[in-house]
This record gives sequence, C-alpha cells and structure tokens, in this order.
Amino acid sequence: MQAEPLAREPYSALAAVYDRVMHDVPYADWFSYIRQHWQSPGLLIDLFSGTGIVARTAAAFGFTAISLDQSYAMLCRASGFRAQANALQLPIATGIAAACTATNCSINYLLSLGELNEFFAECHRVLRPGGLLALDFCPPERAWTMHKQKFEAPSTVVFYHEFDAERYLLTSRVTVLRESSAARSEIHHQRIFTQAEIADSVAAAGFANATFTPNYGLPVPVGVSPIMTLTARAASSASRKRA
Repeated sequence: MQAEPLAREPYSALAAVYDRVMHDVPYADWFSYIRQHWQSPGLLIDLFSGTGIVARTAAAFGFTAISLDQSYAMLCRASGFRAQANALQLPIATGIAAACTATNCSINYLLSLGELNEFFAECHRVLRPGGLLALDFCPPERAWTMHKQKFEAPSTVVFYHEFDAERYLLTSRVTVLRESSAARSEIHHQRIFTQAEIADSVAAAGFANATFTPNYGLPVPVGVSPIMTLTARAASSASRKRA
C-alpha cells in the first residue's frame, strides 16, 4: 500500500487511532504505582498527555488532573481539563502541583540534553515542595531491541523503527491504515537517554530521592527489555532554587 506524503507532525494521523492501539496498556496499574509514591494528594499535571488517558485514570481514582500536550489532534480526543502547551514553557503557576507525570516514553521526544534539563527545571518550578515527579523512558537497551523491527496493529497502524546508536536517536515511521483512503505516514524522532544522563539532569533541576524501577514494578516477560520508571521529589522549600 502506497502512503500519502508524510503528515506535518507526529500524531497528526496517529491521533485518530491512538486509544485503539494503546488499549492494552495497564494505565490503572501504572497509576497505582504512582499513588504508592504520592505522599500528599493534590493537583496532577500530566505532560505529553496525548488523549488524556492518564488524567482520566486519575479522575477515576478521585484525583484532579490537567492534561497538557503540544498536539492539538491528540488533545481534541481528550476530555476534562486540558490545554495545548509546550512542556518546556508550562502555562502553570509556580508551586501549585502535587505531581507531574509523563508516560509512554514521552520524554524521549525531547531531542537534546539541553531540552531534558529545561523540562526537569520546569517540572520542578510548578511542583510544590515535596511534590512528586513520575515518568517513564526508553533506555538504550530497549531501543536496540527495536532496531529494524516492524510492529503492526492489524488494519490500524504499522510502526517501523531504526536506532542510530552513535546519535542515540530512535526514528520511527508510523503508517496509519485507512479503509476508505490511502494510508498516512508520519516520522517520529526520539532521543534515547541513558539512566545516568537522566539521573544527573533530574538532580541538577533540584529533585531528590530519584528511584529507577523497570516497568512500574510490574512483571517483565522473559527476553523483553523494559521501559524504565523514574520517581523523584521536588526539593523542600528551604533548599529549592527560586527563579
């Protein structure tokens, strides 16, 4: 099947089928893991939120959440409180959030260490002292297993990945299949960070108690390289840096 010219931006075509493709992701289990590290509930800000699945999951547990994403196409399929925003310049007041989350390896869409540093600094700014940062990321070991691999959700979407180990860049061609017209493709670029790079960046932003756990503490099938989960806490009011 011949694809149309590439879509203008990631998720502009994928948005229409995203929830269908991700239907088996254990969001409730992920959120249960996050709750275990959440000392004082309050406002949750879900970054790179996509269609707002995490915010909907949080709401089902009785929490107030805001979905923030740069993709208008994805946010159109979200519900509840949501806003189109750049994760490096959040339209959120300083120190009002109890938790910030970023799931599905979304921080890998930050394409440099500089952007990663900016992101963690911005999360630290909007979190109140002691607030929780919880996210996951794709480590190099997992990116290697994806190299030159094709994954398909039948009659829905095809993913083809290539990993450039010298540049730590994972490039994915995503082709959305449609019955009534030609398929549409889009290119996704992800910077693959090492655990050490993330640990250094999160510490430099003022977070403490950083903990790395494979796959939200859930079982990992034999032979599968898991995503990694990070939890950390914003510095106390006595030690946090002010802009």
